Amino acid sequence: MAASGASCLTANSGEPSSQPDAGTKKDLAPEFIVAKTLASMTLEEKIGQLFICDPGMLCNNWETSEANQTLLTNIKKYHPAGFVFFKPNIKTPEQTKHFIDNLQSASNIKLMISVDEEGGLVSRIGANPNMKFKKQPAMSEIGKTGDPNKAYQVGAELGSGLRSLGFTLDFAPVTDVNTNPDNPVIGSRAFGSDPHLVADFVVRLVKGLQDNNISAVLKHFPGHGDSSADSHTGAVSLQHDIARLNAVEFIPFIAGIKAGADAVMVSHIALPKITGDDIPATISEKIVNNILRGDLGYNGLVVTDSLSMGAVSLYYKLPDFCVKAIQAGCDLLLLQSDTDKGDTIAQFDGAYKAVLEAVKDGVISQERLNLSVERILRVKFKYS
Repeated sequence: MAASGASCLTANSGEPSSQPDAGTKKDLAPEFIVAKTLASMTLEEKIGQLFICDPGMLCNNWETSEANQTLLTNIKKYHPAGFVFFKPNIKTPEQTKHFIDNLQSASNIKLMISVDEEGGLVSRIGANPNMKFKKQPAMSEIGKTGDPNKAYQVGAELGSGLRSLGFTLDFAPVTDVNTNPDNPVIGSRAFGSDPHLVADFVVRLVKGLQDNNISAVLKHFPGHGDSSADSHTGAVSLQHDIARLNAVEFIPFIAGIKAGADAVMVSHIALPKITGDDIPATISEKIVNNILRGDLGYNGLVVTDSLSMGAVSLYYKLPDFCVKAIQAGCDLLLLQSDTDKGDTIAQFDGAYKAVLEAVKDGVISQERLNLSVERILRVKFKYS
């Protein structure tokens, strides 16, 4: 099936525009599809693939639950990697499926459709009775069972349910070790306070999701579990050295990476004893490139935590931060609108143009850009 525009894959078929002799989609190795797609893309399409946002970001309507014309037009204009759905975007199973189908149809390249569906407090779909979707308990309750297979069951139920609606990625599992009882943001979202227990449960939840064709995301690297502040509302700094991180925070992330998790989310936590400054991990090359990719050996997809969070928005200009995050080693930039963000299309446009200009000026190399786009495409087509 031929694709429109410069890209060789359609959103719905996942097939290249010129078929090899093998002929069928099942005969196409994901690496072949990724390479062929990457080679066909324009610079503008590659830049767009670095961004994932909620649907409202591209139509100035946080509460949109349909693919309106403004949104569809901006998909074709900016070529985003995909979308993350929040509570306002999700009404009923039929509406959600229709919404996702329409978004996919507007894109030349398969979209990544994601959601934060952790269970417990963070449940965009399960908390909505109209969705008829099983709401999972808090992961702390799963951890208390002492049985990691319970985590696999949760992952499998989440994965099969999300896949049936058209989602492709879940921002789960929380991989943090909840060592601070006064933590205002993690708490019951984590499996527990023992890093080895958390690691065992993370591995099984990752497997449960990905066995059901939903990409898992380990979050929030380098570890948010010992914080006493919330990066949603302001800066967060932890005074941990590398010995502490290796002994506690990194253990579940290493296990999840070895289990084959498709992505890792980097948080906006500052680690001054590691970096020598107070910059967020998301724009620290020492944390992303040197530690996550170098020391921990992770070469997969790295996504930022939401760039609307106070740890970013109160201290940095969005366009500049996006460029710095790519330079640090992040691949996918998560943008989020809400009811008081104003002209979010203009904000997206500013961020997009900043990264585009950075590539044109050589601040971000073509090789660096291609590496991130390749990682993004690899996750998109893994379960096609």
